[in-house]
Amino acid sequence: MIFTFLHSLIFKNDTVDALVYFLAVTLPYILFIGAFVFLLVQKNGNFIARIRKCVHVVFAAIVAYGFATIIKHALNIPRPFLGLPNVQPLFVESGASFPSGHATVFAALATAVY
Repeated sequence: MIFTFLHSLIFKNDTVDALVYFLAVTLPYILFIGAFVFLLVQKNGNFIARIRKCVHVVFAAIVAYGFATIIKHALNIPRPFLGLPNVQPLFVESGASFPSGHATVFAALATAVY
């Protein structure tokens, strides 16, 4: 099982734990900021057109998050660590697990930026 393998990598090495935390918590903010910087420094179009593109990207991310939240509440699939014995999560999240809100937002971000 993929979850079991990935979970077996944590709590054994502080560097791996820090990397997982960075990828899950810090990197999303860096990617959002990077996407907006990318959109603002492009040479095509005037500055107002680039700002408009940023607004479209934010709108796409908000709409995607809204749909993911509605589906998440409708399906109410529990998080994997709740159904598996002897699993201690690296950081505790509450609520349903599917669909992933951050994965949905980043898919919308990538699509809107492209």
